[in-house]
Amino acid sequence: GLTHIISISGLHMTLVGGGVFAAVRYGLALVPVIALRRPVKKWAAVAAFAAVTFYLLLSGGGVATERSWVMFVVGLVAILADRPVVSQRNVAFAALALMAIEPHTVVEPSFLMSFLAVLALVSAWRGLSARPPDPVSAEASGVVAELARRGFGHVKGMAAASFVAGLATAPVVAAEFHRAAPYGMIANMIVLPIVGTVIMPFACLAMLAMPFGLAIVPLTVMGWGIEAMLAVARMVSAWPGGQGLIGRIHPASLPLAIAGILWFCLWTTPLRRLGLAALAAALAVAPFAVRPDILVGQGGAPIAVRAADGRLAILDARANRFTTATWLAADADPRSATAARDLAGDWRCDPLGCAF
Repeated sequence: GLTHIISISGLHMTLVGGGVFAAVRYGLALVPVIALRRPVKKWAAVAAFAAVTFYLLLSGGGVATERSWVMFVVGLVAILADRPVVSQRNVAFAALALMAIEPHTVVEPSFLMSFLAVLALVSAWRGLSARPPDPVSAEASGVVAELARRGFGHVKGMAAASFVAGLATAPVVAAEFHRAAPYGMIANMIVLPIVGTVIMPFACLAMLAMPFGLAIVPLTVMGWGIEAMLAVARMVSAWPGGQGLIGRIHPASLPLAIAGILWFCLWTTPLRRLGLAALAAALAVAPFAVRPDILVGQGGAPIAVRAADGRLAILDARANRFTTATWLAADADPRSATAARDLAGDWRCDPLGCAF
């Protein structure tokens, strides 16, 4: 559930662009003669555009980074045009732009996960923003009470966002990676504050300090944050079922789940509940996937055959560790590539070849 943190995509783009946007807007708001006479919010949007574009170039322009840049820029353009930033229309604009630039990415897991997560978050935001705000009692006055209320609201919002995004992307994770993230929300609740307040800010400070030879201090603090993040990842994955292996699901499950999520998020009338029927159907057919008896990797290696004990006996597992790991995950097999190689005793090899 934490892999999105090491991908230069939505979270990073939001922290960089959002940080610059907030710094410029709030900084200009401290000067009344400017704040009261000039569109400081739009000026902040222009500054954020420059920041995220520089960040895109700095990162090397990977597919996930380009997608996040497009989605972020669509939101900035909405600010410049005095339109709502959080809307399904903006998500559609971003999707169309990406499909026009790189249509092949539509079937990639990262594209599906990004847009399903954002679509679900916008839909949830739309539903929550329609509710009346919670009344603030007289006893809740004062600086400390207000800070506590805002802090609790931030934690509650982060938990809700993590839960909604995790739920929306779960079908893709299950179909493509054969895993679930049972403790993903807990891990994100612990790690995201560390990323936002320690890792990313001190990474930026380190970049600014590098020309002066002073980067060691912020890099050291950043390292502490990374170690804390890794410790959380190890702790959560060690909990019962933390690996989240569920094995291969039926091929029809993912299209049904995507259709259900789209239907539920895009409709605003009671008809949206029909999306739940598609999601229920996706869950119903998921366990009925057929497990193959023979698997052959790209280029002829590795090769796996299902042994008498039901597990895969993999020949030349080290030829492609990623393929081997994917096969084992699809089989809900917790073995590593090395263990799978060591247990491939049913293979008999000689100078002419191998037989099972």
